[in-house]
Amino acid sequence: MELFTKCPYCEKIMKSGRGLSSHLKSKHNKTYSESLKDIYEKNVPEILNSFPKESETMSLTDFKEKYGLQFEQTLKLYEIFKIKPRTLKESASLKERNEKIKATCLKKYGDTNVLGKKSKIYLKRNKTVKEKYGVDNVFQLEEVKKKINSEDVWLKKYGLTRGELISKKLKERWDSLSDDDRKTWLEKSIRNKNSSCVSNLEKNVAKRLLDYGWSIETQLCLPNLEKATSRKIFLYDIYIKELNLLVEVNGDYWHANPSIYNEEDTIPFFGEEKKVSDIWLFDKEKIDNAKNMGYNIITIWEKDVLKNKHAKADGEIVDNINDLILEEMYENNKNNKNNK
Repeated sequence: MELFTKCPYCEKIMKSGRGLSSHLKSKHNKTYSESLKDIYEKNVPEILNSFPKESETMSLTDFKEKYGLQFEQTLKLYEIFKIKPRTLKESASLKERNEKIKATCLKKYGDTNVLGKKSKIYLKRNKTVKEKYGVDNVFQLEEVKKKINSEDVWLKKYGLTRGELISKKLKERWDSLSDDDRKTWLEKSIRNKNSSCVSNLEKNVAKRLLDYGWSIETQLCLPNLEKATSRKIFLYDIYIKELNLLVEVNGDYWHANPSIYNEEDTIPFFGEEKKVSDIWLFDKEKIDNAKNMGYNIITIWEKDVLKNKHAKADGEIVDNINDLILEEMYENNKNNKNNK
C-alpha cells in the first residue's frame, strides 16, 4: 500500500511502501508484521478509527478493497482489536451481505436471485430445456423421476434408502436443537400440513378425531417434572380436550412395539444399535410425567391403527379409531384403579 511510506520509529519517508519492510528489518530489527500497528498509527490512523465499526457489517475482503490494503495488512487489524473474523456461515447470515448479493444479481441478471424467474440465466435455461426435452424442468422427465426415486441409486450413493437418509438428517438436526428451538420448530411444523416433522400416521389419526367432533390439540408441550433425563419438555402427539386425554401415536419400529420386540433386543438407528429397554424407559418417563400432571394418557400402535396390515406408516387408518381410543382409555383407567 502506497500510504505506508513513513517509518513509525525514525519517520524516514520511503519512495514507496515496498521499501518499508526492508528498512524496518535493517535499521530497527523489526518485522513488517509486528510493526503494523505502529505503521497504521503513524501513516493512516483513520483506518484504525473506522475499522471497529465498519468490521461489524463489512467483510474482510470489502474492507481490504475499500482502503487498498493487502490481505496481511487487513488481517492484522482483527488481531490489533482482538476481533475474531467471521466464518463463512456467519457472514452468510448478515443482512447487509444478502442485500449486497441481491443488488449484484439484480444488476447482472435482472433479478435478485441468479435463478429467479425473471433472471436471464433462468429464462435461457428454461428455453433450452423446453427445446431439448419438451418440458419446463428436467425433473418433470419420467426417466429423471425414476432415477431420483430409485432406492438402488440412494443405497449405492449413501448406503441408505431415500427415506432412511431423510430420517437420519432430520434426527441429526433435531438432536442439535435446544428444547426451546425444538418447541418452536414443532409449532411451525404443525402449522405446515406438508411438514415431515410430524408423522403422517399421527396427522391421519388427528384428522379422523376432528371428523368425530373432538376438540384436539397436536404436539402439546408439557414441562418435564420427572427430571429423570436432561429434557426440559415433552411433546405429546394429540390432546383430546373433552376427555383430558393425551394420545401417543407410536410407530412400531421407532418405539419398539412390545408385541413385536423383546426387552433385550436392539434396533439399528442410523448405524447405531439402540437398546429396546432404553426406548421403553424414555416413553415410560414421558407417560409417568403426563399422569403426574393429571392427564389421562394412552398409547396406540401403528399395527393396530393401519387398515392394511402391510401398508406403510402413512397408509389409511382403521374406521373404528374412535372406538379403539375410547376402549384403550377405559382399559387404562381400569388398570390404574386395580394397581392402586
